[in-house]
Amino acid sequence: MKMHYKRKLDFKGFKENREENIWSLFWYGRIYFNKKKSKFFIEAYFVLLNTDNYYLSSIDKSRIEKLELPFSKSILFPLCSQFDSKGKFIKMSNAYDDKGNLAKNGLYEFESISLNNNNFRISNLETIFSNTLFPNINENGASIYENASYFILEKNMYRYVIPIDVMLKYFFGYSSLLLYFLISNRLKGCVFKKSFDKDTQKGKLFYDSKQISRFDVKAIAKYYFTKNDYAEKMFSGIGAYFEAVRLNQHLQQKSFIKFKIPFDFTCDFKVVGQYITPFNSDKKIVLVNQILDITSEEDFFLTKGEIDIIDINSSQVNENNEKDSENGNNNGNSRPIKDPNVKGDDSKDEMPLDQNNNDEIVNNPVILRNTFNFSPKINPLVLQKDEEGNDTYYKDKRPEDHPDFPDYSGDKKNRKINNLTKNEWAEIIEKVQLYLINEYKYQVNRLSKRENELLTNTIIFELVFNDLKYYIVESGSGNYFPLFANHRREDIIEYSVINEIIKIINDKYKRSWSVLSRKQSLKSIENFSKIKFLEENDIVFLRNNTHQIMGEGENDSIEQTVKNLANKIHKKILKDLEGII
Repeated sequence: MKMHYKRKLDFKGFKENREENIWSLFWYGRIYFNKKKSKFFIEAYFVLLNTDNYYLSSIDKSRIEKLELPFSKSILFPLCSQFDSKGKFIKMSNAYDDKGNLAKNGLYEFESISLNNNNFRISNLETIFSNTLFPNINENGASIYENASYFILEKNMYRYVIPIDVMLKYFFGYSSLLLYFLISNRLKGCVFKKSFDKDTQKGKLFYDSKQISRFDVKAIAKYYFTKNDYAEKMFSGIGAYFEAVRLNQHLQQKSFIKFKIPFDFTCDFKVVGQYITPFNSDKKIVLVNQILDITSEEDFFLTKGEIDIIDINSSQVNENNEKDSENGNNNGNSRPIKDPNVKGDDSKDEMPLDQNNNDEIVNNPVILRNTFNFSPKINPLVLQKDEEGNDTYYKDKRPEDHPDFPDYSGDKKNRKINNLTKNEWAEIIEKVQLYLINEYKYQVNRLSKRENELLTNTIIFELVFNDLKYYIVESGSGNYFPLFANHRREDIIEYSVINEIIKIINDKYKRSWSVLSRKQSLKSIENFSKIKFLEENDIVFLRNNTHQIMGEGENDSIEQTVKNLANKIHKKILKDLEGII
């Protein structure tokens, strides 16, 4: 799980915002491109709840606030998300509580909602919402729902309305980078070609790991094998439209995204929704805020077998690309990819791509919502030569948790992160300890034994400052260093306990420490609660230290990085001391 982005919004501009207030995200509006920030943003609307239950009759319609969020980050905040007064995400409103009982909060499950793309609409939503319990908002003399995209089904005395954001996040909401690729029209630079064998009904998809991670390709590979390329054409159309908005400086318009069902046949949906009309109404309108499941009498995908996803950056393909380049050829697998972080003559048209900042929803310990996870089996492969020189596909043995982006050498110990290998980052964390000793008079104890560190890829330090003890770990996560302490700061955390925590991080969270960032109680997390040490103790995590290289030259970069990271750690400890004195 990767969750580098804080699940918190800035509510400082909300009027008369009291500490006890609970806000609900009830609507996503239009999308626009901010030229200055080089990002797409989406309008998000919030309403004040009188209680933490999502009864529409209990909301305060006079208390509506609006924020504009980076579009790709909206993946973290589904409709009906609840926030405290400071903008911290609390939960998503659900029909059932944690024990599986009906929550009695105005949300209900509905089944057999049969829809196809003939149910798609782009007008009249403001009329449907008028004279209902749903907030009626006007901006600049027009309804915020005017020209919004949505799905609608009329069935007996019921009318079911599904906002496009709900469809988008169900079918495509696997990670923030995927939303970014969709709206920036960069999917075409990520996936190069495909093939389909009608006899075996297996598919092959070639992708560029310098542009897109294996995780994201596995999530969307299935959509490249739909009847008549239906899903692929829809994604391309969405990307082309918003790319035109981005590149046209005179077209500063805001638009709703027109995302449809990625299949050209009828599907039955199981959903969670709320009545936006009083119970005694002759005509009942249900607004859907979550899709739970989908079925169909037709096959979703052409492939009855498996899909092989093949990284075009495997050694043999790279050799072919070099030969093609020498011969002046430019085929589908060898066209050059412009690095969006390298400025060129047309850099003003490029959106910066932060591949290491990707919020993944699948397998996230914080269950946000369901996604469409039905798929043929996906096989990650690389193309190489066998001992006889023949082209052969091999299983991609690179670890699943590495980001799949450039500078990966095939050896996990030497994978480059921000242009430094893991071993170089280990050297940096060692020098950081010396800096803390010399500059701030820390006492530093190396808990891990040097002879074991090469085998375990783990270094553990105890930092003592003002007689209080803190711990920092380098465990193969590159530039990601967790900082933590006993909840009684003067007490130690035993070396064996730290190793237990590291083992759980490696086994349960694919080496990602982000799940523990700023956690005030380790024992409150189920996967850690069985650690014996936590029966009478607890562990507090300060915000994790993720760091970039600094400076220009190689030596200069390392020295500046050491100084900058050491100062970051010291400031975090000083801030922690303020809170406990």
